[in-house]
Amino acid sequence: MKELTDEMLDIMEPGAMLTDEQLQRLESDAELLEGCEDIFMASRLLAQEQGTVDAEQALEQFHKEHPLCKPEHSVRASVLSARFKYILAAAAVFIGAIVLLMPRKNAEDNKLAQEYSRQQISISNAKGKEMAMNMTTSANQADRKVVVETVGEDEKYVVNVPYGQSLELVLPDSSQVFLHPGSELAYSSGYGKAKREVKLKGEAYFVVTKNAACPFIVSTSRSQTTVYGTEFNVTSYSDLSEKVTLVKGSVSVQMRDQQQPVKIQPGQQISLHRTGMISVNAVDTEPFVSWRDGYFYFDNTELSDILKVMGRCYNVGVECHEPQLLKYHMRFIIPRNKDIHYVLEMINRMQKVNAELQGNTILVTTVDD
Repeated sequence: MKELTDEMLDIMEPGAMLTDEQLQRLESDAELLEGCEDIFMASRLLAQEQGTVDAEQALEQFHKEHPLCKPEHSVRASVLSARFKYILAAAAVFIGAIVLLMPRKNAEDNKLAQEYSRQQISISNAKGKEMAMNMTTSANQADRKVVVETVGEDEKYVVNVPYGQSLELVLPDSSQVFLHPGSELAYSSGYGKAKREVKLKGEAYFVVTKNAACPFIVSTSRSQTTVYGTEFNVTSYSDLSEKVTLVKGSVSVQMRDQQQPVKIQPGQQISLHRTGMISVNAVDTEPFVSWRDGYFYFDNTELSDILKVMGRCYNVGVECHEPQLLKYHMRFIIPRNKDIHYVLEMINRMQKVNAELQGNTILVTTVDD
């Protein structure tokens, strides 16, 4: 694999001249040709979206952030520019592959095990009675879709999305809510008349229709987020820090135990930590936008976090008893309408771990020699 990667980089080096032998090899080797095409396309996309990459600065910054990085973890580390390393990583993203980054040490529990129950998406009223709903599906969509219709004046409804399911909910004002697995959204049938308010448990991405006269409010057990028309993501699980991430527009976040609301700008995330501390940080919004568009997106993410998301989304347990395997950092993008077997195949192609579905559990072990 190292020799193949070296040849790809030599061929795609700006100004490179191909010999007749290299040209024949390129025409006859499908894997080499595909790799060169991926590098070329990634290079063009990076140039369009991000401008020129300062190779020396990027490489220097990488070494500062990863002092334990060993030479054997890089391909031709003393020769390759950071630009081509970046392009290779981007190419892997575009073809739905995984790029292995550096393992990281930490003191967290290294055993990862979780189990989920099997249920169906449902909408019920305040008394717990399930209501009829019209769900539409498409082979090209990751989420099924429900368009909310108001029924009674004072009726309250609860949308339950269990693990293994995800849903796009279209509210009466055409605002969209992309609900993650294991989430619950409550709203009143009077939604949109005097106010637009929903209550969330779990995680959801909101695309809010503009209405300056009627603010949109997302309430959780720990915060209240007020907007007039924007896109943002709210994560509110009882066992995790609460987070509000702004993609477009402006939002005001009022924590339950704070007097003053906090406003954040696009590309910022406010976190209410379990200790009670509040922090605001700049974040990459691509993972949230990708979810809206039907993709899993992980960038420099620990395998343990990726596996937890896969467990929730495919309603499977995850088990791994080998600490070093959970520390790998990966870059990974894949359509969410692919099945679990396809996801595991992509993980196993890296040949760093072996992920196998046994019954209703993903078992992660060391790759056999």
